[in-house]
Amino acid sequence: MITFKNFMFPLFLLSLMPVVRLSAEIPVLPAPDLAGITRRMGEVTTVEGVVHNIFWVREQTLMITFQEERGGFVAVSFARHRDELNEAFGGDVVQHLRGRAVRITGEISEHEYRAQIIVRSPDQIQLP
Repeated sequence: MITFKNFMFPLFLLSLMPVVRLSAEIPVLPAPDLAGITRRMGEVTTVEGVVHNIFWVREQTLMITFQEERGGFVAVSFARHRDELNEAFGGDVVQHLRGRAVRITGEISEHEYRAQIIVRSPDQIQLP
């Protein structure tokens, strides 16, 4: 029992109260907005754009780029997720996503001075 100055409140009634969940909306930024993406370092963000290039580096790292020049935003995944990604995207993630508009959601991090999202699940990649 909780007591507040002359007021008694049975604890079991707390379990009957509705739970309010606050959900922050995940911001969506265009892939060319490198300054905006970089400002969200360490935060979950959705980045959208047209896949310019997608390829496996030494069969170990999947690179997804959104512009020709180096230094732009990239999404990366690793060989341990390859089968799951291929299964989710028609048997070949590279062929399926090349040239398509995508939305990739995840925590913005930095690798070699480049903003990136690490893709650990196909659920992080949406086709609008």
